[in-house]
Amino acid sequence: GPSVTVAFSSSSPSVCLGGVISTTAFVSGGTPSYSYSWNGLPSATNAVLQESVAGTYIYTFSANDANSCNGSNTIALQYVPIPTVSVVS
Repeated sequence: GPSVTVAFSSSSPSVCLGGVISTTAFVSGGTPSYSYSWNGLPSATNAVLQESVAGTYIYTFSANDANSCNGSNTIALQYVPIPTVSVVS
């Protein structure tokens, strides 16, 4: 059958630390019904992602169809440190 493909829609590719990024995966192809996972954990197609340490994180979304055909894709999201302000007099 047709292969399973995954595309993403994200609220933003980066956010200040402490913020959240809403991401949705769109699955096409294959044979419904699908099962989904984010980074290996069963889930829905949408995720609200938040990290506590600044950096770039790679998230993997996978979809398995009714025939156990798998499609996956990765998205890189960046959590940037909150700027500090110092006053020099």
